[in-house]
Amino acid sequence: MPMIAANGSTARALGTLRIAVGAIFLVRTTPLLFLVPGLFRHHGGPLFGVPDDSGLRAGFYGVLLPTSDVWGLIALRSVFALLFTLGVRARVTGIAAAAAAYLVWSQEPLSFIFTYHALLISMVLIALGDGADARALAPTKRVASAARSSVWLLRAFVISVYAWSALAKLGPAWTSGETLARLHAHGYTTGALADFMLAPSHVALTAKATLAAERALGPLLAGRGGR
Repeated sequence: MPMIAANGSTARALGTLRIAVGAIFLVRTTPLLFLVPGLFRHHGGPLFGVPDDSGLRAGFYGVLLPTSDVWGLIALRSVFALLFTLGVRARVTGIAAAAAAYLVWSQEPLSFIFTYHALLISMVLIALGDGADARALAPTKRVASAARSSVWLLRAFVISVYAWSALAKLGPAWTSGETLARLHAHGYTTGALADFMLAPSHVALTAKATLAAERALGPLLAGRGGR
């Protein structure tokens, strides 16, 4: 019985995560984006996928969908994402929302932003695990069957993100602080804290500390998962 209780508790936590990820997705891909100060500046236009009037399009591998089809996919993307968030057949609707999102995104491949890609993968992984059935309006099953492996699936994904991110930062462009300095100069990081940490006298130390933190997060997450 304690094992069943723990399994149920973990599944409920996964359900809460599903709601959070679904809500973030809806904000990132609908006009709700305008309600979050500063978010549109860095994650606007292309993530909506709404065809503009310029006529300039570059579909993935040259495949261009009719504008009416793109609008249809945008509508389906939002409906499926809402159902996923509410927990209405979340296993199916989560995967469908991600698939529709990728199809819309294929019409603007030059707008690639890794955080959005990671968000879509997160939706799929949650949908495949027990997060689809906990705290859900219409679950596909009643009892969590593999909550621990569902957590490990998500944990492995997060570990891989930090591992690849740390690997990409091993070059001198990052460790010297040049990359962060350029981002700061172009206004991608703002505020008093950024001004202090990315000042010429601190930026190299900030870059090395960021690299060290990312290299440490993978082993820390793996160790926590073993408990």
